[in-house]
Amino acid sequence: MQLFLSLSKCSTTIRRILKNRDEYFPALKLGNILINPLIIRPNVLTLLKEHYSEIEDLMVDSGAFLVQQQRLEYSELLEQIEGVYSKFPFARWYVLPDYIPLTQDDETAVERKVELTITSALRLAEKLGDSVRHKLMPVIHGRTITHFEKCVRAYASMNVKRIGFGSLVTNGPNNGINSFSRKTIDILAEVLTLANNHALEVHLFGLAGPIQLLICKLFGISSIDSSAWNRIAGYGLIYLPYLRSFHVTDAGRQSKSYNMAQIAEMLSRVCSDFALLPQDALKTCMYSRSLHNWQTLHYMNESASDVTPSIRQAIVRFSPRNAKLLEYAENHAKDVLIRKAQAKDKNAVNQIAKSHYKELGYVRTGEIEQAIKRGHLIVAELLGRIVGFQEYRHLKDKPVTTLYHKAVVPEYRRRGIGKKLVQFVRNEAKTIGIKELSVKCVEDLPANIFHKKCGFELTRKIPGKRRSLNAYSLKIDKPC
Repeated sequence: MQLFLSLSKCSTTIRRILKNRDEYFPALKLGNILINPLIIRPNVLTLLKEHYSEIEDLMVDSGAFLVQQQRLEYSELLEQIEGVYSKFPFARWYVLPDYIPLTQDDETAVERKVELTITSALRLAEKLGDSVRHKLMPVIHGRTITHFEKCVRAYASMNVKRIGFGSLVTNGPNNGINSFSRKTIDILAEVLTLANNHALEVHLFGLAGPIQLLICKLFGISSIDSSAWNRIAGYGLIYLPYLRSFHVTDAGRQSKSYNMAQIAEMLSRVCSDFALLPQDALKTCMYSRSLHNWQTLHYMNESASDVTPSIRQAIVRFSPRNAKLLEYAENHAKDVLIRKAQAKDKNAVNQIAKSHYKELGYVRTGEIEQAIKRGHLIVAELLGRIVGFQEYRHLKDKPVTTLYHKAVVPEYRRRGIGKKLVQFVRNEAKTIGIKELSVKCVEDLPANIFHKKCGFELTRKIPGKRRSLNAYSLKIDKPC
């Protein structure tokens, strides 16, 4: 998942954060950056050019929040933004303008804003031309699934790759930080299903907090951005991995303040490889807190492991609300559908197979098509996305079913999907009188461990020119 840092409009703030970065975390790079060209100051652009080698992808925001804050009319935003994109030819993404529905809007107003968002996205895409079509990111808005479905269908016709979504619960200063509730998790699941059905990736706007980031990874979100990492630092708050934000200053306290001993104790419950800045720096310097929050989000996105029982206990103890949200999201993510592959699944299966060339070798598209026609290919589907597959065949001359190509998308591993695929084949084989499952695996692949965990037993080793094979067998009556 890509994490985009939303940068301040002030170059002084960025320079001071980077100065602290160079002192404490010199290996930490800017990575993916989001900027709003309608408000960002010229000296910030100069600063970004100085650090160009650190930037991976640049996302250019449309500044729709200026309309939300009544600082611009929507028509004015459309006029201004059209000429802005061309000033950033090196950008990876151009976020198209969206007319954000407000809490006080009635149904008619929301419907009007959704329609204007769609029509303006279509018109702007036409004006900008096909040469930048792959960079465009139109935005979903609305209150109902009907609104979201209307947006997704329209954007799918634009042949874009990724769409943005920001209809979440807002909190924080000026309601500028998006968060999660059970309702928005339900909505997000629906939106992801719609997007996956149209082969569209999803970006989530304005996210806050380690747990929210973890939930996005759980759901397979393609990218997120955060401005909260810098914003909350000004209020004396720091993030802790897997947990939430904690107040660490004495000034202007509206909530409990935590000393460094307490912070270190909580941190020890969730990870041992995360470095804290010095106490004085976090307590007295906003820029140090911003750096800490940046490092926390980077850690959660790049290094965070699965939620172990001990980490879960810490989340329950120190962030009970987030613990409930995480559990709710995990239940959503468990709803994996194992089913027979259909012709429409061919491209998704082929893409997964290609990305697993090292493990599977070259899998021809024709093989996939034939397996689908025979009914000997199953897929794992989550929120409308194909996240794994298993090819197999029932032998005619003996009561054995042989497993062939199998793969699960990396971000969905360790969730039991592979075992569910095997279990599906086992159940089908049992109903037609098959007594045994068999599979061969290159001896140095991690799949050997997987098959042993499923109950397969090693029956023989088969020498090869380059690598030897391990042959496994599983009796149907033995549980997987």
